Amino acid sequence: MSRLLLLALLSSASVLVTAAAPPQAQWRRLDSPNFIVIGEVGAGELRDIAVKFEGFRETLGRVLNERVTSTAVPTLVIVFRGDATFNPYKPKYQGKRMDVAGLFVARRDINYIAMVADNDDQRLRIVFHEYAHLLISNTGQRVPVWLDEGLAEYYSTFELQRGGREAIIGRIIESHLQDLNATTLLKLPELLNTTHDSPLYNEGSRRSVFYAQAWALTHFIFRNQPSLAPQLAEYLGYLSKGLAPTDAWQKAFGSQDVARGLENYIRRRAYTATLYKFTDKLATFEAAAVPIPPADVHAYLASFLAETGRADDASAELARATKIEPGNARAAVVNAFLSLSARDFAATERHARAASDSNDWFLNYLTGIALVASTEGRGTTPNADVVTSARSLFQRARMDRPEFANAMARMASLELRGAGMPSQDTRAALERAITIAPGRHEYAMMLAQTLARQFEFAAARGILGPMMTPAYPEPVRDSARRQMEYVVDLEARRSRGISPAGNAPPQPGIAANDPELDSKPVFRELKPGEQRLEGMLENIECVVGKGITFRLKAGSDSVAVTSPDFTSVQFISYRSDLKGSVQCGPVNPALPVYVTYRPGATPGSRVAVALEFPPRSK
Repeated sequence: MSRLLLLALLSSASVLVTAAAPPQAQWRRLDSPNFIVIGEVGAGELRDIAVKFEGFRETLGRVLNERVTSTAVPTLVIVFRGDATFNPYKPKYQGKRMDVAGLFVARRDINYIAMVADNDDQRLRIVFHEYAHLLISNTGQRVPVWLDEGLAEYYSTFELQRGGREAIIGRIIESHLQDLNATTLLKLPELLNTTHDSPLYNEGSRRSVFYAQAWALTHFIFRNQPSLAPQLAEYLGYLSKGLAPTDAWQKAFGSQDVARGLENYIRRRAYTATLYKFTDKLATFEAAAVPIPPADVHAYLASFLAETGRADDASAELARATKIEPGNARAAVVNAFLSLSARDFAATERHARAASDSNDWFLNYLTGIALVASTEGRGTTPNADVVTSARSLFQRARMDRPEFANAMARMASLELRGAGMPSQDTRAALERAITIAPGRHEYAMMLAQTLARQFEFAAARGILGPMMTPAYPEPVRDSARRQMEYVVDLEARRSRGISPAGNAPPQPGIAANDPELDSKPVFRELKPGEQRLEGMLENIECVVGKGITFRLKAGSDSVAVTSPDFTSVQFISYRSDLKGSVQCGPVNPALPVYVTYRPGATPGSRVAVALEFPPRSK
């Protein structure tokens, strides 16, 4: 999940950084509604930086969707006075320090931004680019690589004006224009089919052209007259239904020659920015910048180094912190996370408990995370004391940050590791976390597990089924498949009178002794007007404009069952050996399947409702 700017890829084996003690200047901290900003700058300058980030976040919320800007985890912004003090914390690649303008690091439980306070628009543009990726990913919608990068570049030109009452987005990026005018444009199918693994996305000069053209196409779509945004929305919808990129584009844009329009747009330099006017200030919040004790400064910097893979340098910073203040609580938390990285879970819990007495919501949150992680690492049922301590820490954190999605979800994950039925409070917390951060797919999977443990199996399958389709990335599909196996197994156990009550619940997946053999599936309940047939699934045909056709062999008959798209069909697997996701094309070898359908609009037609893959037989 980590994105480090410019050369962006770090590993503990390839990065060598010697961390220096922070300067003697006074560091301060300011908590805005969505950021924790610390730095060796004056209170006014610290606030200006917080306002810029809050303004960027709120502008995207007003322009796009408020849900887009709801981030699940806190973001810590570290502001250095200049490159001289930032340099020791910059990454090195092959022994040389990378001359980065800033760093953005996204982790499961916290985001980090590191930057220099010199009002350099280029520095902020790079940081805004990466933060835009975070907001875009939080929508939960599948966004192709070209559009993900194009949007990030488009929004990275954000600028607040008139004291926060106006914002500009979509200014010209001169370096992109130079790249586009110096080479032949990429063919549209080449751009549309680019993935994160494509050479085009990863090779030097070609990567520059890709970024430039992705930005230009995004700019053209939004600023063309008339706007092509409605067609773009249709294109994303078709992608989510499993259509190939070029087919989805053709279906959405039809005969419109976008490639020609883009060439003319670039040649004419017809780029115009968008000015958004607001009746009130974008970022209005009351917060004071407070001094940070020197030991805490070292601890903050140690946490940043630890999260960017530099454990030795983090330890050196912690030594400075404890020399100044033995028993510093923030240093204890960083030690907990370092122990977690070393898989010393007992030490993780010990250090976390040493930091548990604090009035700082952010420190309470991190301490709770460390306690939860110590039990997850052990893979055992957490004891009641850990659950009580973690719940108290998260509740104290949420007194300052009530809509704290990750605190809700982390507490729920801890309770799901226990035995027995999850509480309605856990279910409600997960439902709220999903509303706040729909892009965090693990929250939905935890809710599915909660529903299954509450014996609401159909509701659990209803969450997981769509996540097994091409609308979701492959890792999400694989996780959903494993969760579906868990739900089906739990349902089968309950139907046979077997209950995990009183013991640690089975983890998602089928047990090693393969209980699916000889087990009888608990089928999805037929609803009025629905019918079920049994057969062998031989082919899945996907035709642009005609939807999906599932072709089965049922006895001696060939049967066709249709659907407008994958998301309209519920997929349920009772097998542990089926990998990946449902895809278009021949099914080889053919798979036994139960198809639930309802009559179609024309005589003899069938519309698919659900496909259930029964257990293997001996």
